[in-house]
Amino acid sequence: MISIIIPIYNVEDYLNKCIDSIIYQTYSDWELILVDDGSFDSSPAICDSYATCDSRIKVIHKINEGVSKARNIGIEIAQGEYIVFCDADDYVDPNYLKQFLKNNKNADLVITGYYFDTNNIVYSYKIYQEAYCKNLEEIKKHFFLQNLKSNGYPWGKFYKHEIIKSNHLRFNEHLQINEDHLFVFQYLLCCKTIYITPSKDYHYTVFRGNNIKLSSKRNPFHMHKLASECFKKEINRMQTFWKLTSIEYNSLINEFVYSKRLLGLNSLCIQKDVTSFKEEIFYWKTRKYHPKNSFHKIILFIICTDILSTNIKFAFLRYIYALKEYNKKKKYIQYIYKSVNNCSTQIIK
Repeated sequence: MISIIIPIYNVEDYLNKCIDSIIYQTYSDWELILVDDGSFDSSPAICDSYATCDSRIKVIHKINEGVSKARNIGIEIAQGEYIVFCDADDYVDPNYLKQFLKNNKNADLVITGYYFDTNNIVYSYKIYQEAYCKNLEEIKKHFFLQNLKSNGYPWGKFYKHEIIKSNHLRFNEHLQINEDHLFVFQYLLCCKTIYITPSKDYHYTVFRGNNIKLSSKRNPFHMHKLASECFKKEINRMQTFWKLTSIEYNSLINEFVYSKRLLGLNSLCIQKDVTSFKEEIFYWKTRKYHPKNSFHKIILFIICTDILSTNIKFAFLRYIYALKEYNKKKKYIQYIYKSVNNCSTQIIK
């Protein structure tokens, strides 16, 4: 049996299509676990109406505690040999489960391709070259860095329930960002075989409406900092498990630790948190981080230079972050980055 876990929060516009795509699977030995995370639209009623018509559907209603808690509850009650995660505003093709059973090669993890959907129109897709990784060296070679980034989402994958259970794997409920990538990291470290299938039966909805959210007063900087610390812990495990070279290790640290920590600095600037900001200045001055990303180079230059006062640094960083957000799809911002980057690169060296 396959257990499909769907966390739900205010997705009434998408939910019927998502659940229908499971009900109409050509393979029938499944259970669907719908975890309503305190929705205040019609999502709870939609879930209950499906459950009354199909005994394979289980519904859990709970207060809003975030997507990680919702997924973990699903894991706790799952009975299937395999576990699949699906977002409530996505859907799958009728042969999604059948194709997996036909081609899974009994791998510890099976990864499928997916479509990008918007307004019920498929405008793009991601398809992977077929690969069967039969040992740790092949897994490391295939997933190192770039594939770790692109395969960081929990959906579009089939997990062995026994591996999750025996290794006590759960989504980190303290994180509100990157908790899904962290779970995939942790699961990868438990895998001995992985199969990447060229099929693309999962539909990822772009420009989606409400995802599961948890209201929080936590500082975004501290959330990014916590995420970076969690990733560093797993990368240290990965270094031992995969026998990473120093170059490979540093590449992962740069991508999943340093880059994530930089993302939260904007909140320190907005709040003018001088104490935390000075701690960050010390942190970055004692790190050997040479980012390839021009935006990150600019941020580091502003943080670490001794020619600017703290207030000027706050002002510069707020401006740069706002400019990036406002112009993230405009080409001319690259010219600004390039100009400042040329200056900052010389000083950092």
